[in-house]
Formats: sequence, C-alpha cells, structure tokens
Amino acid sequence: RVLPQRARRRQRVGLHVDTARKSAPVGDDITLEVRGTARSWVPSAVRQLRRGDLPMHLWWSGDLPDDDRLFDQLTEDADVTIVHSADMDLRDLEQLRRVHAWRSEGSVFLDLNWVRLALWQELVARFFDDEAVAAIIPTLDTVSLGFAPRPGSSDPAPTQAALLAGWITICTGWSAEDATWSTEADGARVATARRADGSPGRVRFIEDDRPGVYPGALHTVAFSGAGVKLEVARALEDPRVLCWSGEVAGACVPSQCIRAGAPEEPKMLARALDRPARDPLFERSLAAAAALTRAVAPLRGEEATARK
Repeated sequence: RVLPQRARRRQRVGLHVDTARKSAPVGDDITLEVRGTARSWVPSAVRQLRRGDLPMHLWWSGDLPDDDRLFDQLTEDADVTIVHSADMDLRDLEQLRRVHAWRSEGSVFLDLNWVRLALWQELVARFFDDEAVAAIIPTLDTVSLGFAPRPGSSDPAPTQAALLAGWITICTGWSAEDATWSTEADGARVATARRADGSPGRVRFIEDDRPGVYPGALHTVAFSGAGVKLEVARALEDPRVLCWSGEVAGACVPSQCIRAGAPEEPKMLARALDRPARDPLFERSLAAAAALTRAVAPLRGEEATARK
C-alpha cells in the first residue's frame, strides 16, 4: 500500500551466495530506507530479523544526532556500534563521549578513525623507546599537528588531529580540561593545556594543503621543547611514505622511513571487528580530545557556556 509522505519506507532484500560451493547461500543483504514517522518502526523491524543469540553490529555513518530516538534505540540493541569520527564535525567528539558514558559496560563502540590512527601512535611511541628520549617528556612544551584542510569546514581542526592530540595529552600527563584557544600570526590555532607541573603546554593545529593527502588527514606530528625536536611526517614526494627524525641533546634519534598502506574502510572494519572489546585508552583519549576542543566546538545549546 502507499504510505503517506510523512511515513515513507522502501526495502530491498538480497541473497549472497558462494560460487565456489555451487551458489550455496552464505548471507542476507537487507536494506531499509525510511523517513518521517516510519523511522519509529525500524527498531522493531530489526529485532524481528534477529534470531537466537546472533550478535548485532550497527554501523552509524555520518554525524551523530543530538537528539534522535532511533539512534538511541539502535545503539541500545546493538552489541557493537561502529562509527567513523573522521566523517564527523569536531563537536561530535563531545557527543560521542557522552554516548559512551551513557552506555552499559557490555556495550562496545568502535571508531574507525581510531583504527586509522594506530600507525601514527606506533611511530610517535618509537621515539620514547629510548630511555634518554623518554626522560625528556616533561620538558616538551609544544605539540604541532599539521593536516590537510577540509573544504567547507569552519572547525579549527579535523577530528583525526583532535583525537590524536587527546591521546598525546594522556601519554604525556597533560590536562586538557579548561583548555583555552588562540590564533597565532601564521594562522595556526593553538589550544593551551596544562602540563604535569602546572605550566602551559601548547597544542598547535596547522592547516596546510599537501598533494595526495585526503581532506582532514594528518601529515605531520611534531614535538618540541628546550633542546628537543621530534617529528613524524608524510614525505612530500609520496604521502604514503612516513618518516620520523629527531634532535635531542645527549641522545641519538635514528631517522627512518616506512611505506604505509591505504586506509581502506573494509580493511579497517575487519581489523576493528576482529576482537571487538571496550578500549579504555580510546575512551580516555576521546574524553581528552573533547575537553581540549570544547571551547571552540561546543554542542548546540551550549555555545554561551563555552564562550564564558
């Protein structure tokens, strides 16, 4: 029957087969397209499709809704919820943090953006494998993150850079609470946090277009302090090549380059779903990233509070 315009839905059902096993069925592909009041029927329809103790994995694409009962119901039913914060606005980091806080201990959230950052984390961590270099962490006072611009975005930084910055503040013992923001003469946006000794630590977000670097992606991560300079950066001639180098008084920091694979969503999804479990480091890094950017990317309705 034809539904009213305010409650329209369409559905498509497909069957996946294995041609190597005489076209034996191996899975279903069910697509529901709904709008208007028909959205309220989706949770019950999904529940009817589940059988027994089959796990339910929800992939929510795009921005997180501020107040959407459908999102709430689906994430409550799902065993695993998958998002990709690289596709979100900066303010969605705070929303994602709150969704984490609302869910039960058994609810798992996976962020493909966090999976994408694993290589950057590994390369940054290699600097501090050397005890002499690790000893200078308290002297670091500036972290700089360079990224390719996102067309049409007014955010001072993309979510990928902010999430890595949150992880860095956790690892260095900085506090991102009550961070203040400023703009430097070169156009860099700077968040000022507190170092472990209470002195200011700067996180610089530098927008710089680089050939072959997709919008919003990192291309440089650098640390600096008194007599210290450490950097991981994409090679200008080939953005798939990442090189790290450093200068630390009294220590040897070897330079090296590696070639990284393409960040393909199917591969990242397979990696994330290999052993889905809550990741306390991700949750702490997300909270730090939200705190770091709250003043410049508040949720709707909280703009006045953020300005104060």
